Amino acid sequence: VRCDNAHPVWKIPGVFDGIICDPPYGVRAGARKTGARDKHVKAIPEEHRATHIPGTVAYNIADVMMDLLNFAVKYLRPGGRLVYWLPTTRDYCEDDLPAHPAMRLAYNCEDVLSMKLSRRLITMVKEREPTLGETAKCAMTEAGLEPAHESFPQKYFEV
Repeated sequence: VRCDNAHPVWKIPGVFDGIICDPPYGVRAGARKTGARDKHVKAIPEEHRATHIPGTVAYNIADVMMDLLNFAVKYLRPGGRLVYWLPTTRDYCEDDLPAHPAMRLAYNCEDVLSMKLSRRLITMVKEREPTLGETAKCAMTEAGLEPAHESFPQKYFEV
């Protein structure tokens, strides 16, 4: 079974009390999600569906984080917690942190990896059900700037 949080298989929202994860940073292996490189995707013939392995495409770390928050808001019950590592540089500021209007930041703890890099253990609590159209956003991205986690894989190898 192949599943990723960009294409969740769960159909019932609000089923989890907590989600604890270490999303792919794209350092050891590039972050990938199920998808097709070609925009014109052909249907898989019935006789090949049982053995078909879906293709994958690159998954930018900023998109990973946004999808994670949107997934959590949908599948956590109110009061449920999302705990995850956010890879970042030491230039991190609060506006780098992805946010969702239905979630509250509870904890933000830095784990220093080097003089230039760190990761943050982020704990968020789902406060309420989202209203129609609410999605995760990053203040830095909204301002047209690059959040400190955006190019973490490239910065990792510069150190």
